[in-house]
Amino acid sequence: MEHIPWLRKEIAAWQSEGLISEETCAKLLARYPQETTSRSWGIILAGSIGALLIGLGIIALFAANWDSLGRPARAAIAIAPVILCGIGALVATLKEHKNRVFWEALGILWCLAITAATCLVAQTYQVGTNIPGLILLIALLCLTVIWGTGAVIPMVLWPIFVQAWLLAAHEEAHDPRGLWLTIRALLFFCAGIPAYIAYLRNRPPRPAFLTAQFFSGVSFVCVLGFILAYAMDFHWRRWGVESCVLAYWFSALLLALSAWKWSLPVWRIVATLTAASIALVTPFHDLCDLWLFVLAFLLALGIIAYGIQRLRLIYMNIGVCLLLWHILVKFLSSDLDFTIKGLVMLSSGIALTTANVLFVRYRNHIKEENHEQEA
Repeated sequence: MEHIPWLRKEIAAWQSEGLISEETCAKLLARYPQETTSRSWGIILAGSIGALLIGLGIIALFAANWDSLGRPARAAIAIAPVILCGIGALVATLKEHKNRVFWEALGILWCLAITAATCLVAQTYQVGTNIPGLILLIALLCLTVIWGTGAVIPMVLWPIFVQAWLLAAHEEAHDPRGLWLTIRALLFFCAGIPAYIAYLRNRPPRPAFLTAQFFSGVSFVCVLGFILAYAMDFHWRRWGVESCVLAYWFSALLLALSAWKWSLPVWRIVATLTAASIALVTPFHDLCDLWLFVLAFLLALGIIAYGIQRLRLIYMNIGVCLLLWHILVKFLSSDLDFTIKGLVMLSSGIALTTANVLFVRYRNHIKEENHEQEA
Protein backbone atom coordinates (compact mmCIF):
# COMPACT_ATOMS: atom_id res chain seq x y z
CA MET A 1 0.00 0.00 0.00
CA GLU A 2 2.93 2.34 0.55
CA HIS A 3 3.79 2.09 -3.20
CA ILE A 4 0.43 3.39 -4.44
CA PRO A 5 1.46 7.11 -4.60
CA TRP A 6 4.59 6.15 -6.56
CA LEU A 7 2.57 3.92 -8.88
CA ARG A 8 0.04 6.67 -9.60
CA LYS A 9 2.86 9.03 -10.59
CA GLU A 10 4.32 6.39 -12.89
CA ILE A 11 0.94 5.77 -14.53
CA ALA A 12 0.54 9.51 -15.18
CA ALA A 13 4.08 9.60 -16.65
CA TRP A 14 3.28 6.66 -18.94
CA GLN A 15 0.23 8.48 -20.23
CA SER A 16 2.14 11.73 -20.81
CA GLU A 17 4.86 9.84 -22.70
CA GLY A 18 2.28 8.15 -24.89
CA LEU A 19 2.98 4.64 -23.62
CA ILE A 20 -0.67 4.10 -22.63
CA SER A 21 -3.91 5.69 -23.73
CA GLU A 22 -5.89 8.16 -21.68
CA GLU A 23 -8.61 5.55 -21.18
CA THR A 24 -6.14 2.97 -19.92
CA CYS A 25 -4.61 5.59 -17.61
CA ALA A 26 -8.02 6.38 -16.12
CA LYS A 27 -8.74 2.68 -15.54
CA LEU A 28 -5.40 2.12 -13.82
CA LEU A 29 -5.80 5.19 -11.61
CA ALA A 30 -9.28 4.01 -10.66
CA ARG A 31 -7.88 0.60 -9.74
CA TYR A 32 -5.26 2.15 -7.46
CA PRO A 33 -7.08 5.06 -5.74
CA GLN A 34 -5.22 7.75 -3.84
CA GLU A 35 -4.85 6.86 -0.17
CA THR A 36 -6.43 9.08 2.48
CA THR A 37 -4.97 7.22 5.42
CA SER A 38 -3.46 10.18 7.24
CA ARG A 39 -6.83 11.84 7.63
CA SER A 40 -8.68 8.59 8.38
CA TRP A 41 -6.11 7.60 11.00
CA GLY A 42 -6.71 10.89 12.79
CA ILE A 43 -10.42 10.14 12.78
CA ILE A 44 -9.73 6.66 14.12
CA LEU A 45 -7.67 8.09 16.97
CA ALA A 46 -10.36 10.66 17.82
CA GLY A 47 -13.05 8.00 17.66
CA SER A 48 -11.01 5.71 19.91
CA ILE A 49 -10.55 8.41 22.53
CA GLY A 50 -14.27 9.23 22.30
CA ALA A 51 -15.20 5.58 22.76
CA LEU A 52 -12.90 5.32 25.76
CA LEU A 53 -14.45 8.40 27.40
CA ILE A 54 -17.98 7.17 26.70
CA GLY A 55 -17.24 3.80 28.24
CA LEU A 56 -15.61 5.28 31.32
CA GLY A 57 -18.46 7.77 31.68
CA ILE A 58 -21.09 5.03 31.60
CA ILE A 59 -19.16 3.03 34.19
CA ALA A 60 -18.87 6.10 36.44
CA LEU A 61 -22.63 6.85 36.21
CA PHE A 62 -23.61 3.34 37.21
CA ALA A 63 -20.96 3.21 39.93
CA ALA A 64 -22.46 6.30 41.56
CA ASN A 65 -25.85 4.55 42.04
CA TRP A 66 -24.70 0.96 42.30
CA ASP A 67 -25.51 0.37 45.97
CA SER A 68 -29.18 1.26 45.50
CA LEU A 69 -29.78 -1.53 42.94
CA GLY A 70 -30.63 -5.18 43.60
CA ARG A 71 -28.54 -8.14 42.45
CA PRO A 72 -30.60 -8.99 39.31
CA ALA A 73 -30.62 -5.35 38.25
CA ARG A 74 -26.88 -5.10 38.79
CA ALA A 75 -26.20 -8.21 36.71
CA ALA A 76 -28.51 -7.06 33.92
CA ILE A 77 -26.97 -3.60 33.78
CA ALA A 78 -23.46 -5.08 33.81
CA ILE A 79 -24.15 -7.54 30.98
CA ALA A 80 -26.29 -5.23 28.81
CA PRO A 81 -23.36 -3.25 27.25
CA VAL A 82 -21.62 -6.51 26.31
CA ILE A 83 -24.76 -7.76 24.56
CA LEU A 84 -25.31 -4.42 22.80
CA CYS A 85 -21.74 -4.43 21.50
CA GLY A 86 -22.22 -7.98 20.26
CA ILE A 87 -25.42 -7.00 18.44
CA GLY A 88 -23.63 -4.03 16.88
CA ALA A 89 -20.80 -6.25 15.67
CA LEU A 90 -23.27 -8.78 14.24
CA VAL A 91 -25.22 -6.11 12.33
CA ALA A 92 -22.01 -4.52 11.00
CA THR A 93 -20.73 -7.92 9.87
CA LEU A 94 -23.96 -8.77 8.05
CA LYS A 95 -23.86 -5.38 6.30
CA GLU A 96 -20.14 -5.87 5.52
CA HIS A 97 -19.27 -2.64 7.30
CA LYS A 98 -15.52 -1.96 6.81
CA ASN A 99 -15.15 1.44 8.48
CA ARG A 100 -12.09 1.23 10.75
CA VAL A 101 -13.32 4.07 12.99
CA PHE A 102 -16.41 2.04 13.86
CA TRP A 103 -14.53 -1.21 14.52
CA GLU A 104 -11.81 0.49 16.58
CA ALA A 105 -14.36 2.29 18.76
CA LEU A 106 -16.46 -0.87 19.07
CA GLY A 107 -13.41 -2.91 20.11
CA ILE A 108 -12.53 -0.45 22.88
CA LEU A 109 -16.10 -0.22 24.16
CA TRP A 110 -16.55 -3.97 24.01
CA CYS A 111 -13.36 -4.71 25.97
CA LEU A 112 -14.28 -2.12 28.59
CA ALA A 113 -17.77 -3.60 28.84
CA ILE A 114 -16.41 -7.13 29.25
CA THR A 115 -13.95 -6.05 31.94
CA ALA A 116 -16.57 -4.10 33.87
CA ALA A 117 -19.26 -6.80 33.50
CA THR A 118 -16.99 -9.63 34.61
CA CYS A 119 -15.78 -7.75 37.68
CA LEU A 120 -19.26 -6.48 38.62
CA VAL A 121 -20.95 -9.87 38.27
CA ALA A 122 -18.18 -11.53 40.26
CA GLN A 123 -18.50 -8.88 42.98
CA THR A 124 -22.32 -8.94 43.00
CA TYR A 125 -22.65 -12.70 43.40
CA GLN A 126 -19.32 -13.12 45.22
CA VAL A 127 -18.10 -15.72 42.73
CA GLY A 128 -14.83 -16.83 44.27
CA THR A 129 -11.77 -14.78 45.19
CA ASN A 130 -9.31 -16.12 42.60
CA ILE A 131 -7.80 -12.93 41.17
CA PRO A 132 -5.52 -14.69 38.62
CA GLY A 133 -8.51 -16.66 37.33
CA LEU A 134 -10.55 -13.48 36.97
CA ILE A 135 -7.74 -11.78 35.03
CA LEU A 136 -7.37 -14.82 32.78
CA LEU A 137 -11.11 -14.92 32.05
CA ILE A 138 -11.24 -11.21 31.18
CA ALA A 139 -8.15 -11.52 28.98
CA LEU A 140 -9.54 -14.47 27.00
CA LEU A 141 -12.90 -12.75 26.50
CA CYS A 142 -11.18 -9.57 25.33
CA LEU A 143 -8.97 -11.62 23.02
CA THR A 144 -12.05 -12.88 21.16
CA VAL A 145 -13.13 -9.24 20.72
CA ILE A 146 -9.70 -8.32 19.36
CA TRP A 147 -9.91 -11.19 16.88
CA GLY A 148 -13.37 -10.15 15.79
CA THR A 149 -12.88 -6.39 15.52
CA GLY A 150 -9.18 -6.03 14.75
CA ALA A 151 -9.08 -3.05 17.15
CA VAL A 152 -5.51 -1.80 17.50
CA ILE A 153 -5.59 -0.17 20.95
CA PRO A 154 -7.01 -3.22 22.81
CA MET A 155 -4.60 -5.44 20.90
CA VAL A 156 -1.62 -3.31 21.91
CA LEU A 157 -2.68 -3.14 25.56
CA TRP A 158 -3.65 -6.83 25.84
CA PRO A 159 -0.19 -8.11 26.97
CA ILE A 160 -0.64 -6.07 30.17
CA PHE A 161 -3.14 -8.77 31.22
CA VAL A 162 -0.27 -11.27 31.13
CA GLN A 163 1.92 -9.20 33.43
CA ALA A 164 -0.98 -8.55 35.81
CA TRP A 165 -1.80 -12.27 35.85
CA LEU A 166 1.81 -13.23 36.62
CA LEU A 167 2.01 -10.75 39.50
CA ALA A 168 -1.31 -11.96 40.94
CA ALA A 169 -0.40 -15.64 40.51
CA HIS A 170 2.98 -14.98 42.10
CA GLU A 171 1.25 -13.73 45.25
CA GLU A 172 -1.12 -16.71 45.51
CA ALA A 173 1.15 -19.56 44.39
CA HIS A 174 2.49 -22.02 46.95
CA ASP A 175 5.76 -22.04 45.03
CA PRO A 176 5.80 -18.46 43.71
CA ARG A 177 9.04 -18.98 41.80
CA GLY A 178 8.02 -22.29 40.26
CA LEU A 179 8.94 -23.08 36.67
CA TRP A 180 5.37 -24.11 35.84
CA LEU A 181 4.16 -20.62 36.66
CA THR A 182 6.64 -19.14 34.17
CA ILE A 183 5.63 -21.61 31.47
CA ARG A 184 1.96 -20.76 31.92
CA ALA A 185 2.78 -17.05 31.68
CA LEU A 186 4.65 -17.64 28.40
CA LEU A 187 1.75 -19.66 26.98
CA PHE A 188 -0.64 -16.93 28.07
CA PHE A 189 1.55 -14.34 26.34
CA CYS A 190 1.76 -16.36 23.11
CA ALA A 191 -2.04 -16.58 22.92
CA GLY A 192 -2.26 -12.95 21.82
CA ILE A 193 0.33 -13.13 19.02
CA PRO A 194 -1.92 -14.82 16.39
CA ALA A 195 -4.40 -11.94 16.70
CA TYR A 196 -1.67 -9.50 15.74
CA ILE A 197 -0.58 -11.65 12.80
CA ALA A 198 -4.20 -11.77 11.60
CA TYR A 199 -4.33 -7.98 11.87
CA LEU A 200 -1.24 -7.64 9.68
CA ARG A 201 -2.65 -9.97 7.05
CA ASN A 202 -5.67 -7.69 6.66
CA ARG A 203 -3.28 -5.06 5.17
CA PRO A 204 -4.17 -2.10 7.39
CA PRO A 205 -3.50 1.50 6.21
CA ARG A 206 0.15 2.49 6.44
CA PRO A 207 -0.15 5.04 9.32
CA ALA A 208 -2.18 2.56 11.37
CA PHE A 209 0.25 -0.21 10.41
CA LEU A 210 3.31 1.73 11.58
CA THR A 211 1.65 3.03 14.75
CA ALA A 212 0.45 -0.45 15.68
CA GLN A 213 3.94 -1.82 15.07
CA PHE A 214 5.55 0.69 17.42
CA PHE A 215 3.18 0.37 20.37
CA SER A 216 2.72 -3.39 20.02
CA GLY A 217 6.49 -3.84 19.79
CA VAL A 218 7.02 -1.83 22.98
CA SER A 219 4.23 -3.74 24.73
CA PHE A 220 5.45 -7.16 23.60
CA VAL A 221 9.11 -6.60 24.45
CA CYS A 222 8.33 -5.11 27.89
CA VAL A 223 5.99 -7.90 28.97
CA LEU A 224 8.10 -10.70 27.49
CA GLY A 225 11.22 -9.24 29.14
CA PHE A 226 9.38 -9.12 32.46
CA ILE A 227 8.40 -12.80 32.15
CA LEU A 228 11.92 -13.86 31.19
CA ALA A 229 13.46 -11.82 34.01
CA TYR A 230 11.07 -13.56 36.40
CA ALA A 231 12.18 -16.95 35.01
CA MET A 232 15.88 -16.08 35.30
CA ASP A 233 15.42 -14.85 38.84
CA PHE A 234 13.89 -18.27 39.60
CA HIS A 235 17.10 -20.04 38.53
CA TRP A 236 19.68 -17.46 39.71
CA ARG A 237 18.36 -15.71 42.79
CA ARG A 238 21.69 -14.02 43.41
CA TRP A 239 21.27 -12.08 40.18
CA GLY A 240 19.41 -8.81 39.96
CA VAL A 241 20.24 -6.35 37.21
CA GLU A 242 22.04 -9.07 35.24
CA SER A 243 18.89 -11.16 34.87
CA CYS A 244 16.91 -8.10 33.69
CA VAL A 245 19.56 -7.16 31.13
CA LEU A 246 19.75 -10.66 29.68
CA ALA A 247 15.98 -11.07 29.73
CA TYR A 248 15.31 -7.86 27.83
CA TRP A 249 18.17 -8.51 25.43
CA PHE A 250 16.65 -11.89 24.63
CA SER A 251 13.16 -10.42 24.22
CA ALA A 252 14.62 -7.74 21.93
CA LEU A 253 16.32 -10.49 19.92
CA LEU A 254 13.03 -12.35 19.52
CA LEU A 255 11.35 -9.12 18.44
CA ALA A 256 14.09 -8.47 15.88
CA LEU A 257 13.77 -12.01 14.49
CA SER A 258 10.00 -11.57 14.25
CA ALA A 259 10.54 -8.26 12.45
CA TRP A 260 12.80 -10.00 9.94
CA LYS A 261 10.36 -12.89 9.48
CA TRP A 262 7.26 -10.74 8.87
CA SER A 263 8.95 -7.62 7.42
CA LEU A 264 8.06 -5.26 10.28
CA PRO A 265 10.54 -2.35 10.06
CA VAL A 266 9.31 -0.54 13.17
CA TRP A 267 9.80 -3.66 15.29
CA ARG A 268 13.47 -3.64 14.27
CA ILE A 269 14.02 -0.15 15.60
CA VAL A 270 12.03 -0.94 18.78
CA ALA A 271 14.19 -4.03 19.35
CA THR A 272 17.37 -2.01 18.78
CA LEU A 273 16.29 0.79 21.12
CA THR A 274 15.30 -1.75 23.80
CA ALA A 275 18.63 -3.58 23.61
CA ALA A 276 20.58 -0.30 23.65
CA SER A 277 18.56 1.21 26.49
CA ILE A 278 18.95 -1.78 28.79
CA ALA A 279 22.68 -1.85 27.97
CA LEU A 280 23.12 1.62 29.48
CA VAL A 281 23.48 0.11 32.98
CA THR A 282 26.26 -2.33 32.06
CA PRO A 283 29.26 0.07 32.45
CA PHE A 284 28.62 0.39 36.19
CA HIS A 285 30.68 -2.28 38.00
CA ASP A 286 28.55 -2.19 41.15
CA LEU A 287 25.52 -3.25 39.08
CA CYS A 288 26.83 -5.67 36.44
CA ASP A 289 29.78 -7.97 35.90
CA LEU A 290 32.57 -7.10 33.48
CA TRP A 291 31.57 -9.72 30.90
CA LEU A 292 28.17 -8.07 30.56
CA PHE A 293 29.92 -4.78 29.83
CA VAL A 294 31.91 -6.51 27.09
CA LEU A 295 28.72 -7.90 25.56
CA ALA A 296 27.16 -4.44 25.58
CA PHE A 297 30.29 -3.04 23.93
CA LEU A 298 30.04 -5.68 21.21
CA LEU A 299 26.33 -4.90 20.85
CA ALA A 300 27.19 -1.26 20.12
CA LEU A 301 29.70 -2.32 17.46
CA GLY A 302 27.12 -4.69 15.95
CA ILE A 303 24.50 -1.94 15.73
CA ILE A 304 27.03 0.37 14.04
CA ALA A 305 27.92 -2.35 11.54
CA TYR A 306 24.24 -3.01 10.80
CA GLY A 307 23.60 0.69 10.24
CA ILE A 308 26.53 0.97 7.83
CA GLN A 309 25.56 -2.19 5.98
CA ARG A 310 21.93 -1.05 5.63
CA LEU A 311 22.84 2.61 5.09
CA ARG A 312 20.56 3.59 7.98
CA LEU A 313 21.74 6.65 9.90
CA ILE A 314 19.49 6.03 12.90
CA TYR A 315 21.06 2.63 13.65
CA MET A 316 24.56 4.01 13.23
CA ASN A 317 23.80 6.84 15.66
CA ILE A 318 22.29 4.45 18.22
CA GLY A 319 25.41 2.29 18.07
CA VAL A 320 27.81 5.23 18.26
CA CYS A 321 25.95 6.82 21.18
CA LEU A 322 25.94 3.52 23.07
CA LEU A 323 29.66 3.08 22.39
CA LEU A 324 30.46 6.62 23.54
CA TRP A 325 28.30 6.11 26.64
CA HIS A 326 30.40 3.14 27.71
CA ILE A 327 33.60 5.08 27.13
CA LEU A 328 32.39 8.19 28.95
CA VAL A 329 31.11 6.29 31.98
CA LYS A 330 34.45 4.59 32.42
CA PHE A 331 36.41 7.83 32.17
CA LEU A 332 34.05 9.92 34.31
CA SER A 333 33.99 7.30 37.07
CA SER A 334 37.79 7.05 37.13
CA ASP A 335 40.25 9.07 39.24
CA LEU A 336 41.69 10.90 36.25
CA ASP A 337 42.09 14.66 36.21
CA PHE A 338 38.97 16.63 35.29
CA THR A 339 40.86 18.20 32.38
CA ILE A 340 41.34 14.78 30.87
CA LYS A 341 37.66 13.99 31.41
CA GLY A 342 36.72 17.21 29.65
CA LEU A 343 38.96 16.35 26.72
CA VAL A 344 37.36 12.92 26.51
CA MET A 345 33.85 14.45 26.40
CA LEU A 346 35.01 16.94 23.77
CA SER A 347 36.54 14.16 21.70
CA SER A 348 33.35 12.13 22.00
CA GLY A 349 31.26 15.00 20.63
CA ILE A 350 33.67 15.49 17.75
CA ALA A 351 33.66 11.74 17.06
CA LEU A 352 29.85 11.64 16.95
CA THR A 353 29.67 14.61 14.55
CA THR A 354 32.46 13.22 12.35
CA ALA A 355 30.80 9.80 12.21
CA ASN A 356 27.55 11.36 10.99
CA VAL A 357 29.30 13.44 8.31
CA LEU A 358 31.35 10.50 7.05
CA PHE A 359 28.33 8.21 7.07
CA VAL A 360 26.19 10.65 5.06
CA ARG A 361 28.97 11.05 2.50
CA TYR A 362 29.41 7.28 2.28
CA ARG A 363 25.66 6.75 1.85
CA ASN A 364 25.42 9.38 -0.87
CA HIS A 365 28.39 7.82 -2.66
CA ILE A 366 26.79 4.37 -2.59
CA LYS A 367 23.49 5.77 -3.87
CA GLU A 368 25.25 7.56 -6.72
CA GLU A 369 27.04 4.35 -7.69
CA ASN A 370 23.78 2.40 -7.66
CA HIS A 371 22.09 5.08 -9.75
CA GLU A 372 24.89 4.98 -12.31
CA GLN A 373 24.68 1.19 -12.52
CA GLU A 374 20.91 1.32 -13.05
CA ALA A 375 21.35 3.98 -15.76
